[in-house]
Amino acid sequence: MILCQQHDQAINVSNCNNFSFPLHIHRELEISFCQSGTLCVSANGKEITLHPGNMIVFLSNTLHAYHDRGEGKGIMTIVKPDLFPLLSNRLGSGGYILFDGSDDEITQLSHALLHANQSDWGTEIQVGYLYVILGKALRLGKLTGAPAGTDQKVIFNVLLYLSEHYREPVSLHLLSTRFGMSYAALSRSFSEVLNLTFLDYLHFLRIEYVKNLLIHTDMSVADAADEAGFRDIRTFHRVFKHSTGITPLAFRKTYRSTESSNVSPTEIAETRE
Repeated sequence: MILCQQHDQAINVSNCNNFSFPLHIHRELEISFCQSGTLCVSANGKEITLHPGNMIVFLSNTLHAYHDRGEGKGIMTIVKPDLFPLLSNRLGSGGYILFDGSDDEITQLSHALLHANQSDWGTEIQVGYLYVILGKALRLGKLTGAPAGTDQKVIFNVLLYLSEHYREPVSLHLLSTRFGMSYAALSRSFSEVLNLTFLDYLHFLRIEYVKNLLIHTDMSVADAADEAGFRDIRTFHRVFKHSTGITPLAFRKTYRSTESSNVSPTEIAETRE
């Protein structure tokens, strides 16, 4: 499964098997339901392990990540929060809802939602399923609010800006000026919060976007790289090969031929030319 920071559809539902994705933030709600094994996630600096039947709802603007630490299979839903006006006052932003029990209805609805999304059923049906899932999460789960701290809020705002503008010309100097933070302090915050440099994180977001284009469109590699924000094709090829272990064309061929088999990104990355 390929996860992009910019989500063009109102509702995206997919399988996530042995899934890993670094810290990121976006305006959408993200719901992860564990089907089997364990799913290891983190939210606002806290590590959480989901077991079969458990579910976590990352609210808008919540810093979260996935860690591949074993055999885990789940269902991930990314959905725009404005589809749920009746819950807007209860959902909030910057926190998460953890349901660490087991509920037959949540399990059944999670599978039904995946089927409805893959079968291209109407949005109204999927929203209906999600209203019940979110309602049960609010009633049965534990809501943890957004963390306090001015410095943390600044880096959260920077990451949110990047999630929406990473395909545009952007630099650490630009961000430090825009958010009133020194270049050195912002660079240090990236390393401390993400355990990545700014450039590594920017490249990661752009590469994930290119992967999506390679799988789901017939766009040329050069055009896909340019669309993602890479202005130098040699830099793009170097970064892509370093990230995935294969060339863009090999990635497209491999992933397209195995997409229907639910092959995980980890397995794809292990394929070498």
